[in-house]
Amino acid sequence: MSATLVPTGLTCQDQVTADVRVDCAAVIVGSGAGGATMAAELADAGVDVVVVEEGGYHPTESFTAETGRSVRTLYRDGGLGLALGRPPVLFSEGRCVGGSTVVNGGMSWRTPARVLDRWAREEDVAAITEQDMEPHFAKVESRISVALQDPETIGRDMQLLKAGADAKGWTIIPNLRNQLHCAGTNNCTNGCPTGAKRSMLVTKYPARARARGTVVRGLPGGPDHEVRKGGDGRRGPVCPARGSQRTPSDGALRRGGGCWRCGADSRPAGPLGIAVKFRAARPQPQPSPERQGGRLLR
Repeated sequence: MSATLVPTGLTCQDQVTADVRVDCAAVIVGSGAGGATMAAELADAGVDVVVVEEGGYHPTESFTAETGRSVRTLYRDGGLGLALGRPPVLFSEGRCVGGSTVVNGGMSWRTPARVLDRWAREEDVAAITEQDMEPHFAKVESRISVALQDPETIGRDMQLLKAGADAKGWTIIPNLRNQLHCAGTNNCTNGCPTGAKRSMLVTKYPARARARGTVVRGLPGGPDHEVRKGGDGRRGPVCPARGSQRTPSDGALRRGGGCWRCGADSRPAGPLGIAVKFRAARPQPQPSPERQGGRLLR
């Protein structure tokens, strides 16, 4: 981590030698698609925000084609999560700054109307029709560059797939992805080495957050986070944004790895302020190097 060029205002684990106290108006748990978006929107509205992230900070220049390294540094449980059911389903989720947006394929589809209708009907969510959501979808798509891939970078395998589907008379739907002139390296799941995939790591969301305050990141593996009441005795909002599998448990405040601070300024928050305290943790044992093809991966 010491060799990584860290953005201004971002503090990593090896720099934290004592307790860190950060005052804010809201805490966002997770820096993925949901958390980074929520943090940026609140910051734009002048709210002082802290984002708690369990995983590490890994910039674009650190991404390689070495799968062994990526599953250790970018994924939870080495990418071998399991959803129990009939049948059980393997799924992978990110654990790093940017969350799963760093390791997914970037497919970006709007929520179908039938799903929005069900949420409105069964979950009593207001103002969530297609018409209501149109400006919000458009805003996000613009910020993360949702578009069709440049034709010249589409792989031969996909060309053959389309040719076969055309021969069968099947319909092919062009894939919308959050990418800006993808180079077609086929390295999405190891982290995009060019930055073309517009994950939460590289988009305007974290950039806006950094511009508005201070980033404190790091501490993977065992810090103790305390969320305390504000000046008037009330605790401000804590928003879990840890993905569909882990948000209900809301355990990241105990297991998490750092915080992302953003807001209108760096002054302590007002009556709804929260004090987030990070206790310095002992260094955690690092995973043993792995061998792959005669090479030692670190």
